[in-house]
Amino acid sequence: MPLESLDLALRAAAIALLAVLAVSLGRDLGRQWSGRLAIALALGAAAHALTFNIGGAAAPSLALAPLIAVATAAIVVLWLFCRALFDDGFAPRWLHGLIWLAVFGFSMISCLVLGPSGHVRLVIVANNLLALGFVGLALAQTVRSWSVDLVERRRRVRAVVVIAALGYGGVNALLQIASVGGGVSELANVINAAMLLAVVGAVALMLLRVEAGDVFAVETPRAMAASEAAPAAATKAGETVANRRLVERLTRLMADERIYR
Repeated sequence: MPLESLDLALRAAAIALLAVLAVSLGRDLGRQWSGRLAIALALGAAAHALTFNIGGAAAPSLALAPLIAVATAAIVVLWLFCRALFDDGFAPRWLHGLIWLAVFGFSMISCLVLGPSGHVRLVIVANNLLALGFVGLALAQTVRSWSVDLVERRRRVRAVVVIAALGYGGVNALLQIASVGGGVSELANVINAAMLLAVVGAVALMLLRVEAGDVFAVETPRAMAASEAAPAAATKAGETVANRRLVERLTRLMADERIYR
């Protein structure tokens, strides 16, 4: 099989698997931030599978520019996903949205303005250095939050998912930087597509073999706190009434009946 055909087949398989993951996560975990971020990450990875071109130095077409920008901004989603995965109470704020928009906008300007003006190499290096920066942030977040989750099995599963995603993101960025301007490498594209398919396949297989609670928080801390607050309050109120009755009875026994005699 020619390398170009093999490349297309690997990309198509990765995109199909990412689509299945996105649909499955949307059905089961669409109401949780970690699930929503995982869906957005799957869609960004699909855009990346469609657009990456190792060694290419030609300015992208107008039709591909939005997809490239979505693929580039997916690294921000990966960073937020790592935060949500190890911090069950995490919820994205408007600042995170602005960061995503900034990376998306920078990539769009790179594709539509800087690339056609003859700065394609600079654009590729800058975008992939930006990706490496967010990979570093996500890795630091993972290391910092590693000991917070006391459930050992869940911590291991989450770590595998994160390390696989960060590992591919870092290797892809380094490969893009190292090959910039050297001409399109069909072999490098095949290797990159195979790595992406392997990572997506491993994550999909792991999600099929474990329960949702081993990767995602089944219930957010706020919901858990709300569900526990009512019985806790009722118990506390009951204890207060019982204690007051005991004090009143003890006072009556001591003051009126003088039981101490």
